[in-house]
Amino acid sequence: MNIRGRRKTHLAECRRRIPYSTGADMYFTALISELALSSRGILKEAAMTSETSTSHPMTSAEDLRKRALELQLLEMERSEKIKAREAKKHAEFVEDFFRKQIGETERAVIKRLVMKAAADGKYEALIYSFPSSFCTDSGRAINNNLSGWQNTLQGKAKELLELFEEVARPQGYGLKAMIINFPDGMPGDVGFFLTWEPPVE
Repeated sequence: MNIRGRRKTHLAECRRRIPYSTGADMYFTALISELALSSRGILKEAAMTSETSTSHPMTSAEDLRKRALELQLLEMERSEKIKAREAKKHAEFVEDFFRKQIGETERAVIKRLVMKAAADGKYEALIYSFPSSFCTDSGRAINNNLSGWQNTLQGKAKELLELFEEVARPQGYGLKAMIINFPDGMPGDVGFFLTWEPPVE
């Protein structure tokens, strides 16, 4: 039963016990009893609130520091895994670049890139890219558009140039090489662009 219900019951009980009291006496007696009942209800609610607060104490600073350290360790572990994957990926790319030849899959990709660019109304397509550090001069000749940059190529880049000279140039295509990004202000990747611009008359 809630507090309001208990008040009504208590008031009725007071009236039953004092049948010969005057109206004023009866009123004050009931009022005092009601106040006492209300006080008991308030004290009970306060006690319940106190128990709730005690059962959920504030987290200590030491616990917070431990939690922060755990999160930092998890983030470090995650970063190390990402770095390991990137290092493995780079090592595989280097192995592929210097040890293997351009296969049918790569030729199909190049053809698809060229057809997509032509369909978009463009006259060139980025068909291949590789780190400038793979050049014998780290991309200096390409970055400065110096003659003889072709002689600085190695691995698949050199093979792709030879393939271009054998297959694409006789069909009227052109090939240009340029640095396509500059991380921290330094030459990054070299991009090979196959071009089919109309001849200048």
